Amino acid sequence: MPHVSASLQHDAGRRWATDMTETSSLIGAILNVCHPELYRAGHECIDRLLEHMIDSDIFNIWNSVFNRISAILNQETPFHCNGQTCAPWYDIICTLGGDDNTILEIQDLGI
Repeated sequence: MPHVSASLQHDAGRRWATDMTETSSLIGAILNVCHPELYRAGHECIDRLLEHMIDSDIFNIWNSVFNRISAILNQETPFHCNGQTCAPWYDIICTLGGDDNTILEIQDLGI
């Protein structure tokens, strides 16, 4: 049975998801223009997850057609290959930050 990730089970993770609403909406809009079929499939996936989740209230703040987000930090992340994808699907990479006021906190890792 699908479940909410550990980081979104805490207030800090839920605040992050709420803070990402505008960014997630923008990335979703870009996907809708570039690949409307994949955008619709993402919505369908989220709808189906909602039917099977115990803690479905997360979908009140999850504003993305993607069901996963990964972080690549300063090009230091080890090589990763997603084995559960297929060639015509898009991975969208978004650069955030870049000024002296940018702070990235990953509480689960203590950094």
